[in-house]
Amino acid sequence: MDLDSVLQDYRQFLLLNFDSMNSVLSEDSLADWLQANWEIIVESRLRDAALLNGLLDVYAYGADCNGSSSRVSLPESIANAAIHVHKGFVMHSFGTLKDDFFVQSAPFDYVKGENASSEIVLRIDEAQFSIGGSYDSIAI
Repeated sequence: MDLDSVLQDYRQFLLLNFDSMNSVLSEDSLADWLQANWEIIVESRLRDAALLNGLLDVYAYGADCNGSSSRVSLPESIANAAIHVHKGFVMHSFGTLKDDFFVQSAPFDYVKGENASSEIVLRIDEAQFSIGGSYDSIAI
């Protein structure tokens, strides 16, 4: 197991389930669902494979189900790592381009990255996925 295959599994999960969940969940509940599955499918598997020591930054906007925390599990914990999509850009989410704008939607063939001063949108095959410092640690 490697980072790329774990991220591909999450992307495949989104392809299979996002449209149906998007049609039945509120925006806040959808964010909770995305974050919960990010923690299970990506974060926990990377930890189990000893590719990650700690916790990842939230996926997209994170969850709203635990007060001030954007995590679903371990809400009191602080992320110490993030998935990077390009040097200096932390992964925000998978999505696609519609009318030249990034949206979280199938076919999830793009990835959005961000840092304190800008955003980047890359085709999946252009991204250089790696595990690096958290968003907060690179913003300093």
